[in-house]
Amino acid sequence: MKKKDILFGKNAIVEALKNDTNIDIIWLSQTVRDAQEIIQLAKQRDIPIKKVPIQKIEYLIYPFYKDMNVSHQGVVAILNEFSYSKVDDIYHFKLSEGKQPVFVLLDRITDVGNFGAIARSALCFDIDAIIIPNKNSVTVNAQANKSSAGALSHIPVCRVDNIWDCLDYLIQCGFQLVGASEKASLTIEEVDVTLPTLIILGNENTGISLPVQKMLTHQIKIPMNTERFDSLNVSVSAGILFSHIYNVKKR
Repeated sequence: MKKKDILFGKNAIVEALKNDTNIDIIWLSQTVRDAQEIIQLAKQRDIPIKKVPIQKIEYLIYPFYKDMNVSHQGVVAILNEFSYSKVDDIYHFKLSEGKQPVFVLLDRITDVGNFGAIARSALCFDIDAIIIPNKNSVTVNAQANKSSAGALSHIPVCRVDNIWDCLDYLIQCGFQLVGASEKASLTIEEVDVTLPTLIILGNENTGISLPVQKMLTHQIKIPMNTERFDSLNVSVSAGILFSHIYNVKKR
């Protein structure tokens, strides 16, 4: 671990949480007080919090600040070193390989377990990249990597500040935007997935956001028995869609 990989002090960590800094885990001293804002913000971003003896925090900080009088206030954040990829870099790289790329965009998906499962399916079925927004979204952290069984270490993940600029760029590159919705009339079998394709998966509760829906080339559904349930878990839907695309491209 390097000095740049840790933050300490309540104010510094509150600001980091508000600015979507990529935090892996937060340690709170077992005796810390007035940490409710940190706990609430971390919960909103699915960042795990661990209660530890204050000596453990001091042991972590000491090697980097042994010559300085610092006040950690009983709280330290360990940052995530994950290196995100750039959409245009992955796109041009796949073109250089002679491939028609397939990306997946996670629109406001917040559940780390779903993120990990989607990443695992994406790797198994040769999806070329996962795109996530910078805000209101999961991030790549230790918990997500664990739930992906390590898949997130082997597939490019692109984190974009402006989702609209990203969608406009992909449209200009010839991508079709395909969104999954139980209200759609088309099925994935009716879409030509040999073209450059962006699969869009929406929030676990509210689905694809309305502004993104308006940009879709196709809305597709997965045929299923709706007598008992009318929708699938987003990670299950992802696996079914990815499998279909994989099989079509292998023909």
